[in-house]
Amino acid sequence: MGFYSLQGELNAKVPWHRRYAVAGYVADSVVRYLDESVDNYLSTFGSSVLKQLIRLRRGFIFDLADASSDEDARFLGSVMAKIAQRGFPAPCSLELERYILKQAEKVGLIKYREEERSGSYIFRFSSKRVNFSNLLRAVFYSELLLDEEEVDSLLERYRSLCDEKEKQFFDLFLRSCGSDKRLALYLVPHRLLMTMIRLTRPFKEWSKLINEQKVDFSVELPDCSSNSWLRIAIEIEKNVGRTNRHSVSVNEKETLLHQNGWDLKRISLSNKNELIKQAKEIVQRIRNVIGKEVLDAAEEIREKMSEEERRALYDMVLLPIAEAQINLIVARWVYAYGNASVRIANPQNLDLKPVVDSVCDTLHKLKRLFQLSTDGVPTLVEDVSKADVAYYLLPSIEYWWYLDSNMVKLVAPTFVFAEYEDSLLSGVTPRPISNSLGDNEIKASLTYFLRNIFRKKDFRPGQLSIIRRALELKPVVGLLPTAAGKSLCYQLASLLQPGFTIVIQPLRSLMWDQQDNLDSIGIHRSTAIMSHGEISTEEETRLQEEGYNAIEQGFRFFVFISPERFQIPEFREKLVAFVNNQPIPYCVVDEAHCVSEWGHDFRPAYLNLGRLVKTFCRYQDRFSPTIIALTGTASQNVLTDILRELDILDPDAPIVPESFDRRELNFEVYKVRPEERHTILKSLLREIIGYRAGQPLYNLPSGLIFTYFVKDKNLGAHALCEYLRRNFPELRGKIGAYSGGRPANSEKNDREWEVEKIKLQEEFKKNLKPIVVCTHSFGMGIDKPDIRFTIHAMLPRSLEEFYQQAGRAGRDGNNSRCIIIFSDEQPNLANEVLDPVRVPIEEVRDLIEKTQGAENDDAIRNMWFLYSNFNGKDYDKRNIDSLWKYLETDLPDYVGDRRRVEIPFSFSQLFRKGEDSEEKGVLLLEKAIYRLTILGAITDYEKDYSNKRFIVYLTRRSLEDLKKNLREYLARYITEGELIEYVPEISNSDYKEAVKICAHKIVDFVYDYIERRRRRAMWEMLQAARDAKKFREQLIAYMEESEFTQPVKKIAQRKGRVNPSEWFGILDKARGVEGMVKLFGACRRQLEEFPEHPGLLLIAGFCRLYYGDEGLRDIRNAFLILKERFEYVDQLWLANEIIKRTRVRFAEKLDAVLNAILEGNSSIDIARLCYINATPYTTVYIRAFFILAEEALNFLKNRG
Repeated sequence: MGFYSLQGELNAKVPWHRRYAVAGYVADSVVRYLDESVDNYLSTFGSSVLKQLIRLRRGFIFDLADASSDEDARFLGSVMAKIAQRGFPAPCSLELERYILKQAEKVGLIKYREEERSGSYIFRFSSKRVNFSNLLRAVFYSELLLDEEEVDSLLERYRSLCDEKEKQFFDLFLRSCGSDKRLALYLVPHRLLMTMIRLTRPFKEWSKLINEQKVDFSVELPDCSSNSWLRIAIEIEKNVGRTNRHSVSVNEKETLLHQNGWDLKRISLSNKNELIKQAKEIVQRIRNVIGKEVLDAAEEIREKMSEEERRALYDMVLLPIAEAQINLIVARWVYAYGNASVRIANPQNLDLKPVVDSVCDTLHKLKRLFQLSTDGVPTLVEDVSKADVAYYLLPSIEYWWYLDSNMVKLVAPTFVFAEYEDSLLSGVTPRPISNSLGDNEIKASLTYFLRNIFRKKDFRPGQLSIIRRALELKPVVGLLPTAAGKSLCYQLASLLQPGFTIVIQPLRSLMWDQQDNLDSIGIHRSTAIMSHGEISTEEETRLQEEGYNAIEQGFRFFVFISPERFQIPEFREKLVAFVNNQPIPYCVVDEAHCVSEWGHDFRPAYLNLGRLVKTFCRYQDRFSPTIIALTGTASQNVLTDILRELDILDPDAPIVPESFDRRELNFEVYKVRPEERHTILKSLLREIIGYRAGQPLYNLPSGLIFTYFVKDKNLGAHALCEYLRRNFPELRGKIGAYSGGRPANSEKNDREWEVEKIKLQEEFKKNLKPIVVCTHSFGMGIDKPDIRFTIHAMLPRSLEEFYQQAGRAGRDGNNSRCIIIFSDEQPNLANEVLDPVRVPIEEVRDLIEKTQGAENDDAIRNMWFLYSNFNGKDYDKRNIDSLWKYLETDLPDYVGDRRRVEIPFSFSQLFRKGEDSEEKGVLLLEKAIYRLTILGAITDYEKDYSNKRFIVYLTRRSLEDLKKNLREYLARYITEGELIEYVPEISNSDYKEAVKICAHKIVDFVYDYIERRRRRAMWEMLQAARDAKKFREQLIAYMEESEFTQPVKKIAQRKGRVNPSEWFGILDKARGVEGMVKLFGACRRQLEEFPEHPGLLLIAGFCRLYYGDEGLRDIRNAFLILKERFEYVDQLWLANEIIKRTRVRFAEKLDAVLNAILEGNSSIDIARLCYINATPYTTVYIRAFFILAEEALNFLKNRG
């Protein structure tokens, strides 16, 4: 709500001096009709035309008490308000759109049709009236539609607000309007300065008094032709130079107005000719921005349309606005008074029943979904005296009579600054949806919001499960194929919770893209906190401060940041301030595969996210954000890392679709000689676009051509782009090149290159440049539904990476081509260097350099990327040693003490090799810092970009703590039996040496596991590409299944006798945590079909021990079922085999496993086995003892 103090000269009987709010929906069909530039889009609410028009009608006065003490009511009110104010405009409800279109069709204004495209609802209409577009526009300028008597009464009321000198100007202005006297209704007297500025803009000291200031007159109208605003502030000569202790100076006011887009005119009354000239000039400027066509249309509506036609026309524009406003009114009522029983009077006889019905539907769905106890529903009443609220949507002299009345809460239109936003309602904590609802009811409620907020017909596979789990406030990892609608999952969940959501994106291009997508669906309350290389440092600082202010004041629903932002000290401080005011319901890690240290897109900043989110995003010490991790890359390897690094321990967190096979994508692989690559690329592109030399190209298909290089003379993005431009001259203006860094020999500076990248991204999405040659930094996450082809000009680095990039195509469900062109000139060498068992990474460079022509082989080229990240164990250990030597001098003297130490970026020079850039050196330094944080030797670190330094917090630990921290880190990857190799004996070492020893072990582990896994992934990609005929089969098998899928399925479906030896054969193949997770996933899917299979239960239970004790139940049940149904199985042998493996992998859980076995089978042989293996005096030890003792007593009794 708009709040300011009513002091001094302010007049509470003036509508624009009252508290106010903003809300406004629009019908999709109206957007498409008024703005043809968006008509072909699936979502149209980014229309600049409608964004301007809605701001004429969205503001209304409304004043309510503060928050209710009822938590259910506050929650309900805050979520309803969030939905109502998500965008300007946002789409109205589906039923309301259908209603207003049917009514308009009934009176002959239009013919409409409803269609479905790519799963989205789309409405369109046609009209025989050639000026129907202007008729619709005129309704937004409702002041132009009033009758003569109403206009005269309002103008007289305006005039009554003026002093004598102001009246002179007002009268002259009115005469200058001529027959268009309604234009004078846009000359607003005594507008408050506070209502004319962006509240996020930093104020100077003198600006603290602006809430008491006003201007004599103001005009604020949209200029839709230029996507700008006409803003004129007028000061009559009596005010010039007047200052007192309660006012700002003339120059200060002028500066503030100018910063917010206002043209301040100081008008003297002494020169009448000049006064007339200025008045006429302002009137003409108003006429120009409204437009003669709209003025003529307004006259036609007033004088020529029938009452039926006029009402139907009004409803097409005004009822969606009323829906948003009444939704917000009810929300605020519930929030303030604890119930929804608000009686709404409708003195202007608007057709509000379908509007109130829609609001009641939203109210009901939210109450059911969250099981809220809030009573009542809004109702319409005829008598204002019996109403709680009198709702006026059109300008009227009538509502001025209620301004000083306490009889009813008045809602009436008012003038609001075009850039004004209401704050999120405060004091509300996120809450989970009810677990007592059935699946069908939850689906029905969420489908309602899907359709009415996003205009989507149904959820895509996987979406509903992710959203449901997120709304239960449980961490979720959504592994969905590209084009499956991952972003919608966090967007819908966030809108149904109070507060703002943080979305972590790896690339600036993704932040732009996500904001653009939100914008198009009518969610306009987002911001991206990022560096803007295309603007000046001063402008950057101002934008960042405005962005922070907007978040802190509750103006933003979604905040996009990079993972590195969490490392910046100032941002951490800001986060603390943000969560003092609003909760963060969700922290979304988009493109979550970047979290994985073994992935090619990994960045060290991701490794701290789980901890930092819990530390800095906690709301009032009672709520921490729920993690939503989303990725289109779906291997179990990546999933394991995501769960580990984001500290998600719940095995049910991952949501995986039934299939990753997108039938609309057609995969093609071309193995070529290096010298043929360009020719094949040219030939394929010629075929795809239907190129004929000299003939114009129409309806070019959209596509992406991927390469890993920026500056390479043959395979660099810009070199490839130029090659294609030379060979297809007609494409010169239709094809662009994109790379994160500036191309070689570029004449543009860094700032100009950033501008170029942003421009190209916009041109690509609008099909102005439908083909882009790019590095992978562009392809990741770009949401463009009609990409018809992707071409990888060289071998991708992994099947996962290829799947994600190729998956940009065909998002609209139509057939698309995904092509790989690769060279395999050195197959034997490639096989050798991609085999980590045979060739350590340190020997790779020598092998490659000794082989002539190796640089022409794509797999060998890709090895250079790997080598740049893994320089060798000894190299990385030396880096750690150098860093630790630098830090040792500041080491605290006592265990537990902490000391702040600064490390300049320039220190990274020690880490750089040859032509390594400073950026590369800083990355290596950060990796070394992170290794020490694992041990706890560094408890935290910050990255101060402005001062080019790291700030680390050095802590002295006990030797036991160092060892414990190392074990905990390793245990997230490997089992207890496997980590023995990496946990050194340091009890006789001094602290400084012990840190180095442990850090070296981390390096050993990273190379043994992560580096080898990356090479394996590259080898899998190469193997798949070598068999082009079976490429699709191999790709889908890799994405969907693990090596355990088929063996486990074979066990589940085996007919006849079970074979326990087979179970242990599979279990023994599951090495490390990764293997256990893969095997568990395979068993879990089969257990849904065979819930009582003892082998599946035993394997799954054992694997689940990694997550906690939940697996004990499955182990117990396996032995119970075996005892009851499979007497031929040697259970003593079986128990022995389980005990052996538990000792190796989960020694600390041995007693718990023994207890589960004994619960499942308490025979004397099993009891004896458990007694022998149990820790003395534990529960299972005592239980087994009593079983044995009872058996002995029975034996003695029987003998006697």
